[in-house]
Amino acid sequence: MRIYTDENDRLLAVWLTKAEHEDKDILASLRPVVAQFKAMNYQPVIYCSGTGDLQENTAALLRSARREMADKTVQ
Repeated sequence: MRIYTDENDRLLAVWLTKAEHEDKDILASLRPVVAQFKAMNYQPVIYCSGTGDLQENTAALLRSARREMADKTVQ
């Protein structure tokens, strides 16, 4: 688990592995942290790792973005 705060954007970012996301004790331990930052007007965001292949998914995302840019250029 990694926790980051951004004071400029008032953001609390929590990064969890798939195993951490499935662990009820870990999720319960996050509740007071999230509540504390919400009280300070921070936006909490929790990111959870997926099961897909990072390299393949990133390549697919980049291909899709490139296609969209090409389509806009043609129009």
